[in-house]
Amino acid sequence: DEIDDFCLIITGLTMVAEEWRQIFREEKKHQFTYYVCCFPEYPNMFLSSNLLETRYLAILADYFGLAGFLHWGYTAWPNDPCNDIRYSSFPAGDTNFVYPGGDMHPLLSLRYMALRRGAEDYELLAMLRKAELDQTVEEVHGMILTNRQFVQFYDDDKTHFSFDEMSAAKYKDYEKMRIKIYDSLKNHAQGNAF
Repeated sequence: DEIDDFCLIITGLTMVAEEWRQIFREEKKHQFTYYVCCFPEYPNMFLSSNLLETRYLAILADYFGLAGFLHWGYTAWPNDPCNDIRYSSFPAGDTNFVYPGGDMHPLLSLRYMALRRGAEDYELLAMLRKAELDQTVEEVHGMILTNRQFVQFYDDDKTHFSFDEMSAAKYKDYEKMRIKIYDSLKNHAQGNAF
């Protein structure tokens, strides 16, 4: 009871996925989020990662009923990030997803923009729930979370599936998802207009 916020690593989340999902949906006293870091290989936010992995992370957070997703490194830059973004044994890009600008304002990256799109997806799903369009939420989850065998995804330090074996991995899938959400919200608003 002394702790208000909990943040789990994705592998801890997926090992007992359905049990956690039930807890997150029922427990309102605490705030639960999850994160990725140097591991797993998929999904993640490395320079080598498919940008859709970031959007998947947001939809996964919604599926589990989490308050959100945490990425630990925003500006943990190595010594010369404009010339070499690698840092020690961390995968390239793990320590940050923006870059230093000459005026000390961060330069946004494609990974930052993908994270923003993921946040929008998460908020749109919340709007569906608020409108009591739970069936549409389930349909959206089904469009993106094509493999829900979460307990099989990871084992110790090994990822057993590629991203496209875990999730829808084409931009058209995420655009179809957005259209489905927009159409549902629009139809709901028109049905409630007076």
